[in-house]
Amino acid sequence: MQQQINQIRRQPSNPQNTRFSHNSARGACESETSLEWHVDKAFRQKRIRRLNDALRSGEGSNASVMATQGVLALGDEALPKISAAVAAFSDFSEDNDPHGEHDFGALTVLGEKLFWKVDYFDKTLKMLSPDPASPMHTHRVLTIMLASEY
Repeated sequence: MQQQINQIRRQPSNPQNTRFSHNSARGACESETSLEWHVDKAFRQKRIRRLNDALRSGEGSNASVMATQGVLALGDEALPKISAAVAAFSDFSEDNDPHGEHDFGALTVLGEKLFWKVDYFDKTLKMLSPDPASPMHTHRVLTIMLASEY
């Protein structure tokens, strides 16, 4: 039996599924065929981690970097050093990164104890992101602060 695909279209899906379907030439089988792709928790975790790491290293899109008043008060000379230290941070452990998303870190730069964290908002920055693993649905905000400001 020769099967001809007339149309392939992407159907709307929830953030955790992507559904594709096609209508084939009608013949003995009158049903529509659907394929589903489910993104598992481990894949989502790795994708969030990669997106957060890219943001910290200055390669993130759909993102903002914020420094608190305390960090800004350290002066213009301190900011590049702090930025480089946040980008280079790799001391992740089960204690400080229990979800494996690389979304928080604590470090000392120029004798100052600093925290950085990544938050996930929707594209309008009004609500939390419906899907932090999707750069299409998420605006990441990296905030760098003095530990005393937390």
